[in-house]
Parts: sequence; structure tokens; C-alpha cells
Amino acid sequence: MPEYLWKKKLPEEGIKLPRPLFYSEEFRATFYRALPGKTLLHYIKKRDKEKIASLVSGAAKMFAKLHQIPVDENFKFNSDNQKISSVVPGENFIYAELKERFQNNEYEDLIELYQSCVASEERLFPDQKSLIHGDAHPENIIKVGEDKIGLIDFTDFSPADFARDLGAFIQQIEYKIV
Repeated sequence: MPEYLWKKKLPEEGIKLPRPLFYSEEFRATFYRALPGKTLLHYIKKRDKEKIASLVSGAAKMFAKLHQIPVDENFKFNSDNQKISSVVPGENFIYAELKERFQNNEYEDLIELYQSCVASEERLFPDQKSLIHGDAHPENIIKVGEDKIGLIDFTDFSPADFARDLGAFIQQIEYKIV
């Protein structure tokens, strides 16, 4: 999906995206040129507060630019990634995992919270028009230069509620830093 973003001019001053190399029918996958650099997770593990702050700020600006790119209605996005209820691995997997991890009281509360999020998304955002990365976390943010940041892994790229990127990114930063 970076090719879509290249056409929409997202790679600009300070932002790098992997360049597509070729599509393989055998693997049903597009292969990309790698982005050299260290991930945000690398700097979190090193406890490098200055680089963490710089990369989080750069990621916020990059996501804001991504979320403002108009959605091309003619482009074929993966519809499985557009709603919380349809994101892989799916509702049944989520329920089973929550049941395994949490006791009955917590499990019921978490199921209720999940269903509330799904219902809110359906009610508040019936026709998503923002582009999201869909897998916003520290391993997908790369410091590629002194003032350059890169974004990789566009498997879950789709039009959806941009709050999903923000929420996932904040949750992952908090989880990895603690």
C-alpha cells in the first residue's frame, strides 16, 4: 500500500516510506526496499528519552498527515480492516483470548467494553473517510536519519476511524515503556 501513499505524495520532507519492488503471485505479496535505521522500540529498550520524544513527535505529525489524505473511492482497500468488528483475528478469537486471560468478572466487563466500542464505531462512523495505518506501534516507526522518520508494515492500511491509529499507538507506547 505504500505505492498508494507515494501517489498521494505522503513521502515528503522528513517522511520516508518503503519503495515497492515487485508483486509475487506465488506469495500473494508485494515486496519492498527496506528502510535502514532503528525502530522506536529500539530506543524505548535503550531508554533514550530524547530520541523517544523526537520519534513520538515525528510519528504524531506523520500520522496526522496520513489521516488527512483523501480516500480514493476507486482504490481497492481490504475491507476486513475497516471496522473493529472485522479486524483479523476476529471477534470469536478476541472473546476466547479474553476468557483465557481474565477471570469471569473481568471477562464479562471486557466483552461489554468491546461490544460498546463496536456499537459506537457503527453509530458514530458509519462511512469512514480517513486513511489509517492500522498497525501503529513502535516497531513500525523507524528513525532513518537525523530529521527523518519512516513508516513500515502496511498490511492493515485502510480507510477507517483515525482514532484507531492514535489509540493503538498510545497504548503500545505505554505498554512498551512501563
